[in-house]
Amino acid sequence: MKTNYSFDTLIILLISGTISACLIPFCILRLMQQDYPIALLNITATLVTLTVFVQVFLTKKTSFARWMLSVLSAMTLLGTIYLKGADQLFWAYPTLATIFYMLSAHIAALVAGIILAVVIVFVYSVLAPIHLSTAIATLILTYAFAYAFSVKMQRKNHQLRNSAFTDSLTSLGNRRALDERLQVIEETRKKQPIEYCLLVIDIDFFKSINDEFGHVTGDQVLSAFANVLKLGIRGKDEAFRYGGEEFVIILEKTELLNGVTISQNLLKDIEASNWPHINDKVITASGGIAQLNESETIAQWIARADKALYQAKDCGRNNVIAAQCNFKIQNPFKIVSS
Repeated sequence: MKTNYSFDTLIILLISGTISACLIPFCILRLMQQDYPIALLNITATLVTLTVFVQVFLTKKTSFARWMLSVLSAMTLLGTIYLKGADQLFWAYPTLATIFYMLSAHIAALVAGIILAVVIVFVYSVLAPIHLSTAIATLILTYAFAYAFSVKMQRKNHQLRNSAFTDSLTSLGNRRALDERLQVIEETRKKQPIEYCLLVIDIDFFKSINDEFGHVTGDQVLSAFANVLKLGIRGKDEAFRYGGEEFVIILEKTELLNGVTISQNLLKDIEASNWPHINDKVITASGGIAQLNESETIAQWIARADKALYQAKDCGRNNVIAAQCNFKIQNPFKIVSS
């Protein structure tokens, strides 16, 4: 069976596996030295990291693993210093690095700050003033640089994610963002039934706009059209650019008839909007809407909505067809038997 692991998952597997491998010799050494408290600490740490490795390997989920590795690093550091003394202080530096890598910047700063305070209390009375001052200074510098780097990388990752999941022309979610949202819906509905409707909406005769006014103007119309969709949907709903002049709207906690009403309002907003880019010509749109059935896949759900969209175009455009229903919603926004 083929299994694909994300880069983040592979990193957690590498870290947990490496920690386990590095701790095993210390477990053996401490047992041979009959230093049983430290041996127990090392064995516990080894078993926890091995458990984390297996959990991530099987589930590909890393949230729990990140917290476990952070807490384990902190507890192992404090336990080692408490049992063996201040000469184990050098383990504080990889511990700080681990915590700032595993947790978000601000949470890591809080956790690491508490740990540093406890470490300083442990070594305060046993280190010479010059060594204590050096330890405090280097730990604070490491803490500050780790925090700054973590914040920088967090912001950079956020920017990269926005760029990767946002359509540059309309600022809506792109196809990749839609795929991710659909994956979340697929996982969510296994745990609890939630009603979703999917509306596929397409600008009528958009090619004629490009042909008459040019592609630059066409892009301006697409951007303005996206703004109409943003203003017309509810806060819990999400709009995506599916490709070209086609858009997808996911309506959360929405039955089909309620979704039909929302679709009606969107068509009305689109037709009533001003389009200065094309001399205020009237723009209309066609749509297909489908409610997610428990027995179908996400791909089948999309296919039903897409098929309904083409039915709407075949029925004269400027209307919405509800998939697998025996009625058509048509301007001027009333239910008409099909």
